[in-house]
Amino acid sequence: LGDTYAAMKRWDEAIEQYRKGAAQVSDPSPFKKRIADAEFSRGNADAAIAEYAELAKSEKAGPAIFDALGAAYQVTNRRAEAERTFKAMVARFPNNPLSYFKLGSFYGYVENYDAAIATLKDGLARTPENPALLKALSLAYLRRGDQADAISEGERLVHANPANLGEVAYLATLYDGAGETQRAPELYRQILAAAPDDMLALTNYAALLSA
Repeated sequence: LGDTYAAMKRWDEAIEQYRKGAAQVSDPSPFKKRIADAEFSRGNADAAIAEYAELAKSEKAGPAIFDALGAAYQVTNRRAEAERTFKAMVARFPNNPLSYFKLGSFYGYVENYDAAIATLKDGLARTPENPALLKALSLAYLRRGDQADAISEGERLVHANPANLGEVAYLATLYDGAGETQRAPELYRQILAAAPDDMLALTNYAALLSA
């Protein structure tokens, strides 16, 4: 019932139902997580943070709790707290790629690209072909102005996920931006062979041909 109220954005009633559920079970953390989510969704960030922070104290707290807490700090511009939370996530879950992705993405958000790159590399040392980490690393290099490294990581990304046309398109835009007039069209042709109606690929391919 709480989820039904939440879907209707009837937050007071949703939270009331979640609190009732929490009082009836031995492990109330799933209900408390929903309470925090509801508080955040209705714009009560402080209440949400208090709930998430309390949940994070438990040894049973999973990555989703740290992710939500760090994100709440980040969107409310509490950067020191967000960094501390994402670092704690890495320390608690060192084998989970999401930990490195979240900390690396935070560093990218605050434009600390050196720290972002170092963090993402640490994650890739544990999961070398993780697509989210590879994409984030490529973007961090690109935003730092290291076009060659951005392309290198983009190539690793496509090698690990050759059937993902979105990643192929990303690499094509990197080639295009670097003036790779042979490799970019090849990738656009590859995309169009699999998805002839891809308008972005059609537009970009046509632009290259007319250049």
